[in-house]
Amino acid sequence: MSVYQPIQSAYNKISLSVSHTSFDLSGDSLPDLAVGSNGAVLLLRSKPIVMVEAQVTFSPDQIPTNNSDCNSPSNNTAKVCFTMTNHSTVDVETVQAQINYTLTLDSTHNRAYIETPKQRQLFNTFTLDMAKTHCFSHEFNIKACPEDVVNELCNELGFTFEGVPSSDKLSPSLAQQAQTTTYHHLKFDTTDNLKVDFNFTGSTEVRVGIDDLLNVTVSVENREENSYNSRVTLTYPPGLSYRKFTIQQGRVECNSLDAKNGSSRGKSDCTIDKPVFKSNAKVVFTVSYGIDTNSELDRKILITANATSANAKHSQESELYQQKEIDVENTGRAVNVTVVIKVPVRLGDADIWVNPGSIKIQFNELCFYGCDSNDMLSNVQILGCDKHNDEEPTRSDVVDNIKKDLTVDCSVARCAVFRCNTSCDGHVYKLSANLSSGWIEQIGLQSAKFRLISTATWEYDRNKYIFFSPESENKPPVRQIVATVEVYTETDLTNAIIGGTVGGLVLLALITAGLYKAGFFQSVHADQGGAEPPEEQQ
Repeated sequence: MSVYQPIQSAYNKISLSVSHTSFDLSGDSLPDLAVGSNGAVLLLRSKPIVMVEAQVTFSPDQIPTNNSDCNSPSNNTAKVCFTMTNHSTVDVETVQAQINYTLTLDSTHNRAYIETPKQRQLFNTFTLDMAKTHCFSHEFNIKACPEDVVNELCNELGFTFEGVPSSDKLSPSLAQQAQTTTYHHLKFDTTDNLKVDFNFTGSTEVRVGIDDLLNVTVSVENREENSYNSRVTLTYPPGLSYRKFTIQQGRVECNSLDAKNGSSRGKSDCTIDKPVFKSNAKVVFTVSYGIDTNSELDRKILITANATSANAKHSQESELYQQKEIDVENTGRAVNVTVVIKVPVRLGDADIWVNPGSIKIQFNELCFYGCDSNDMLSNVQILGCDKHNDEEPTRSDVVDNIKKDLTVDCSVARCAVFRCNTSCDGHVYKLSANLSSGWIEQIGLQSAKFRLISTATWEYDRNKYIFFSPESENKPPVRQIVATVEVYTETDLTNAIIGGTVGGLVLLALITAGLYKAGFFQSVHADQGGAEPPEEQQ
């Protein structure tokens, strides 16, 4: 409180009276206190409250770093300005304050100074009023070619406030919200132009189970000013594990964290020529990743590379990000596939099999690794085969097509579909059932040799695997199971037997008659009746 009117010595008896209806008697938006005695009133007033704001600007607003002469420091100018505004109702023309300020250059380091005398702090005192903003310029130097151009200059400004009494004996007070210490930053002008690129060294595809490593060769160039704390971050999918890095050019250090539980991507963080990646410099290095033979890799592996630095900005021509893919061939390990078998079961209105529901699918398991000979031909019923909905034929002119091609397949006949889940390295499937003749009769051919064709193919996750075969354009093969059905007319042999018997008898009669006329039977009889016994010799 300030006394608005001096207390007179005659006021030897004082009483206090506070008005409950009007505390601000002076009109300055601050509470006042009135004291009365013997018909006189003494008014006690609050000091006027003001706000002071400080601002510092620099010219130039960034520190150049392309100075080739490391013996000549950079020059800069700091402009310090103070502004006072009323925080309560005050008399603008009478309010004043004395300001004492201190500017500390580069308060956290030692890269800036005042030339005369050579020191980091400068001081000044002046009287501040509300009529205008008061500014002061201070020249200073920045050391040439400082080692640390990443961390900006942190300049500290602090001031003290002392109110100057006005003609009515009132001196202003500084508002509690005023900041008497502020920090003003000056950045280095560091603009780099980074270009990052990479390739898969010696690989056009990843062959799981055959290849041990995937080598990623990375190159980074800086095509403009020095780059500070430069680094390249590579990301890679689960299934790959970081092994090592090899430097071909420059200075590089790499650390890596593999993906865990397939929830994220692995990350390799490589620093480049730390702390300064010089202008027009280049680094080349190779990061090697191990390939897990049991990993579930997609059909393509995505690798990304991202270059960053601590520079204030990057050139618009910078190439900071690259991503590339490489194909995956899953070999040397079992692949979960579904074998789809389609069997013709009905042609028109006639069943092809005596009982289509009795079709059995069996297989001989093919063993490739250390199998006993007794295991090679072990017939096993596939419990994993499920029958799905039948497929209707795709062609309508069934009989004409069969007569032309003598082929019965799923294009002309309804087919049963079986799906068999397996992870074995190989199977030989066998179909067994009894054929019906009804479907043959409706074709109308008395004799022919038909080809009854069933098919088998694969289904698999095409996002993870690719069937490598130039002949099939990387499509899974379709194998045919062919059964040959021969139809012929049954021959009636009754007439042939009768004719042969009659002909045989006629031939026998002719032979007998011929022998009789030739005297065969008479000569034989004569020889037997006229013969005399020979004489006995003595």
